[in-house]
Amino acid sequence: MGIGFGLKEVISNFISGLFLLFEGALKPDDVISINDDMSQVEKFGIRAKTVQVIRDNSEKIIPNQTFFTQEVTTFTGSDPLVYRSVVVGANYNCDPQQVIKVLLEVADQNPNILEYPRPVAFALNFGDSSIDFELKFWLDDPLIGKRVTSSLICDIWKAFKKNNIEIPYPQRDLHIINAQN
Repeated sequence: MGIGFGLKEVISNFISGLFLLFEGALKPDDVISINDDMSQVEKFGIRAKTVQVIRDNSEKIIPNQTFFTQEVTTFTGSDPLVYRSVVVGANYNCDPQQVIKVLLEVADQNPNILEYPRPVAFALNFGDSSIDFELKFWLDDPLIGKRVTSSLICDIWKAFKKNNIEIPYPQRDLHIINAQN
């Protein structure tokens, strides 16, 4: 009985591997997200795929049928461009148009951000302590997203400081009522 179940899994993985091969849905070096892990496809096997997990450089062997039974996101399928964004708050004393201008200038100075599609920046909403802004930009390599985002955050901080745009700390008003007995 146990051999039957094991054989069923082997056959399922074999047939899934054939479908993946003929469909061309995945290929070596594709960047995918499976089980919330961003990974790069390394090797194709008739029973399983080997992927390198970007987060910690480990390797996982994933049975082929998994690609049909779980949601898999590919970042390098038909279009290798990926969109990212950075959200930042600015003091209510700021000029929102100046903040948008500074955000776009910072994006334009980063060599990893694509010129087309153009980066965009806009005011999102009125937050508790700040006006919130978002800078949206495009990359042609999903593996550099964290590095570029980190660089942008540092560059935005410097540009805000240079342009006297304050990133506020959350503030709360505390009202104390003196209750007399």
